[in-house]
Amino acid sequence: MVCISDLVNILIKNNWSAWDKVLKNKFSQDMVTQRNDGSAGYQKVLNGFKWYTVQDYKYCQQLLRYDAERMSKAPGPQDLMDSAQHVYNDLGYANDTMKTCTGDLGIPAASVNAAKTEGDSAAYSAFEFSVAERQDWVNSMVAMIPCIQVYYAIGIDMMEKNPDTTTIWYKDWIQPNSGADAKNSCTKQINFFKAADNDWYSSQYNMDMFNQIFTEACGHEFNFFGYGENPQPLPPV
Repeated sequence: MVCISDLVNILIKNNWSAWDKVLKNKFSQDMVTQRNDGSAGYQKVLNGFKWYTVQDYKYCQQLLRYDAERMSKAPGPQDLMDSAQHVYNDLGYANDTMKTCTGDLGIPAASVNAAKTEGDSAAYSAFEFSVAERQDWVNSMVAMIPCIQVYYAIGIDMMEKNPDTTTIWYKDWIQPNSGADAKNSCTKQINFFKAADNDWYSSQYNMDMFNQIFTEACGHEFNFFGYGENPQPLPPV
């Protein structure tokens, strides 16, 4: 039974089909099963991972807008400091993602910057920003539940399936998304909503709205993984 103050797992249970669809996305399955064998299959997944990572960098840039908007609604000094830390972390994640592109993946920075932002990546960022604009400090965090929770769930599942540890995506995606930092982020988010249950628990309207936001966010996450299945050519530099 799900705890009545555990909004994260309530929403996962309420919207299982949308959640499960993200868990079973094909690109994650390809990263698990593909070996580092230099084959055409390996090159396909590698190209997909390159495009996925470039789009992740583009998303990181837009995530700053979401967290800055949430920061403007912080109800107290500690919340303001926590939100400022989120913005700082966004900058760090964007920087790390660019380093993955230019380092392990060998993509020139100019090519990363010149790459077109995929339509759904822009739509996902716009959706999160819209929620941050329309909702208060607590409710606006609902849009980020799939982004935080599903990566760890997928990462743990991938680890259990014995992936090839010599692939670039093992080092740069599977390991970090199944590690202690990812787990801690999930736990912190769950505890955030538990501590704020008075702000959301009493209203059925809130739950209907939360289900809608959660389902839409899951759909965007599923589409994001699709970039790995349908990579675009990187701009020449």
